[in-house]
Amino acid sequence: MGKWIAKGLVVVALLFTGPSSVHPSHTPVASSQPPTLASKIHTATVNLREQACLAYNILFEAGNQPPLGQIAVAWVVLNRVKNPRWPDTVCSVIREPHQFAWLDNSRHRRWFESLTFPARYASGYIRAWVEAGRVLRGAVPDPTDGATFYHTLAIHPTWAYTMEETVVIGQHVFYRLKSTS
Repeated sequence: MGKWIAKGLVVVALLFTGPSSVHPSHTPVASSQPPTLASKIHTATVNLREQACLAYNILFEAGNQPPLGQIAVAWVVLNRVKNPRWPDTVCSVIREPHQFAWLDNSRHRRWFESLTFPARYASGYIRAWVEAGRVLRGAVPDPTDGATFYHTLAIHPTWAYTMEETVVIGQHVFYRLKSTS
């Protein structure tokens, strides 16, 4: 296998998630009903680009975590997609400046934008791809209780004091905005 792995991993990952989880057009199937908030995230089909973006974020933010930790990190992105404070697509949320530390690394950003990375990340990416697909299809509930922020246990950012802690999962602490009521 060459040094770089690219879009071909999508084919390998489909073996784990099954063909019914994606639509050949890479876009959700149109509906005659107006989209609801739930359908905005969970559709019978999954956009492959959005799944790839989410898999990259899982890989580099929680690749060393058990599946529940990876699912929790994915849900933070989806909770942001559902919130009007952030962009309305998975890839756009992840691209927001200084939101996910791994993208502050220019090499990682190049990998993300070109959907390539060194072969040493292949097995982790496949695991992240599977979890991303499960979350995007709505196959697993949100274990973060609506969190839109998190950090590792190794740091104590000042912004955390202005948030409501929801849960600790693996090596991450999850938060949501404090309610104003």
